This record gives sequence, C-alpha cells and structure tokens, in this order.
Amino acid sequence: MNLSRIRICLLAMLLTMTTACGSSSDRPKTGIDPADIQAYSRIVKQVYRDVPFSQDGTFYTDSQSGKIIVGIKQDNDRTRKLKHELRQTLPDQVKFIKVTYSRAELNKVFEKIQSKQQDIEEAGIEMTHLGIQVSEQKVNFVFNAFNQQKLKTEKEVQTFMEQFVAKEEKAMLNVRYEPGMTSEVGG
Repeated sequence: MNLSRIRICLLAMLLTMTTACGSSSDRPKTGIDPADIQAYSRIVKQVYRDVPFSQDGTFYTDSQSGKIIVGIKQDNDRTRKLKHELRQTLPDQVKFIKVTYSRAELNKVFEKIQSKQQDIEEAGIEMTHLGIQVSEQKVNFVFNAFNQQKLKTEKEVQTFMEQFVAKEEKAMLNVRYEPGMTSEVGG
C-alpha cells in the first residue's frame, strides 16, 4: 500500500472516530472537530503537493486537548511553510512538537516486521498485536506466548525481533510480552 493510500486511510479513520464520538452541548468539547482535520489535510496537500508529509514528520489527534498534534522531524522550507499556514488557519487547534522519527520511518519498521510474520510464527512466537503508536514514536510488537525450547527468555524474543530491522531502527521497536492478552484487530 503506498503512502498516499495510507494517509487517506488514516484520515478516514480519524474522521470516523471523531464523528462517532459526537459532542453534546451539556459537556465541554474534548473531541476533534472533523472540519479542523479537513482543513489540516487541505493545507498539508497545498504545501506538500506530490511529496508526502510523512517524510518530514507525523500527526495525530489528542482527544483530551482537542488539538491536532503535528510532529516535525527537522526544520526545512516545507515544514516552515506548513507551520506558518497552520498557525494562520488553525491557530488554536494545532500544537507543534519535535519528533525523532517521521511517519515514513515508523511505517518502514512496521512493514519489515509485518513481512516477517512467517519467520515469527516458525520461531514459536504468538503475536497478538502489531501497530504504530505515533504519539510514542514506537512500533509495538506484542506477543502472548513463545516456544521456550527455541527462545528461552523474553529478552531472546526481543533480540530475535530486532534482527529484522536495521541497527538505527531498533529504538523504534517496542517488543512486549503480555501472557494473558488475546489477539487485537486494528490499533
């Protein structure tokens, strides 16, 4: 799946989540207004045109604050222009943070692990979850069981998983053992 389709899927997912939550005039607003997400998306497309923003940073929504969190990996002409445009259009709805990894880098680690599912199963590891946690800058790999005749300890499972990513990508990988966890869809 290419990055444009991933971005569209993520945007649709965010819009669905924020629309499904709704709002009530009786309680304070804590959700993200879908119109703000649409404005954000429109501005990113205008600034980045054919270059995916995922190369320069990340974004996610914080339902507690009601803000769009835009993570910038490094300052360049496009990110400066993006910041300027977003500050002009959505001054109270956007918060900028510095991030270590771009979405593209997180996606790359996710895809490497996903492509090794057969190797993981053959090693006797029962994966229950694989997902990207953008706010924490991590690719989460959760397993609930492993063949202790092949891999003796949880640390050996982590070392086994780290072989699938480059040395500089290991910090992005969060391997967790959760023995009672059942398989998750999504997330």
